[in-house]
Amino acid sequence: MHKHFRVVLMMGGLSLAIIGSAPRPAWAQSVTVGTVDRLNCLPFNCPSAFSGLTGYQQVFAGSIFGGPVQFNQLGFFSAGIEEFGPPVYSAATYTFSFGYTNTNVGDLSPALGANFSSPSTLFASMNLSGLVPDKLIVSGTPFVYDPSLGNLLLDIGITNATESGTPSFEAGEGTTCSRAYSFSAGSVSPSGADPVCLVTEIDYSSVTGASVVPEPATLSLLATGLVGVAGAGLRRRKKA
Repeated sequence: MHKHFRVVLMMGGLSLAIIGSAPRPAWAQSVTVGTVDRLNCLPFNCPSAFSGLTGYQQVFAGSIFGGPVQFNQLGFFSAGIEEFGPPVYSAATYTFSFGYTNTNVGDLSPALGANFSSPSTLFASMNLSGLVPDKLIVSGTPFVYDPSLGNLLLDIGITNATESGTPSFEAGEGTTCSRAYSFSAGSVSPSGADPVCLVTEIDYSSVTGASVVPEPATLSLLATGLVGVAGAGLRRRKKA
């Protein structure tokens, strides 16, 4: 009886160890990426010359983060300048997704699908219209990012967009982020990529154990092994 009970405790202890290896937020932090030196419209409020915008991406250097982090919220800044009239959105549905990329900052391809080195993960989807606030805040499903696996890729899909003609978002060239964009057929603006990026505030929490969470196959093997250990304990008990 004593031996069998010890096996059960062993199994419970291993189960607790598995649960304990899941990512755990440590503290809330914020980093702002990008340098302000111009106003920009992509992807939130472009005039008719940019009609047909369907996709937008930004790559962020993994070196921005010291280790695995969990993204909780994004912020994009509007200068609030009314040189072109009150800043308003290009009314559309905007879908925000995260993924990994092996592409370096400054080297994104206009063929946006080619930039992913992992499947994208949906972060948030929003319908935007009307006046632009000082900061567009995007909150979504937390995404755990491990910079050792590649640079961070933010993908913004745009559907059913209308043109506003009032670019207002802060952007500039930098060394830690760049962008690429695509247009549907018939647009007067070509798809492209350049060293500019939107000034982006990323709210995140540091996490521990993000890289040691067992894969499903590993869990299956571990479960099989535990069953074997338990069976061996029962056989020894019967012989005793």
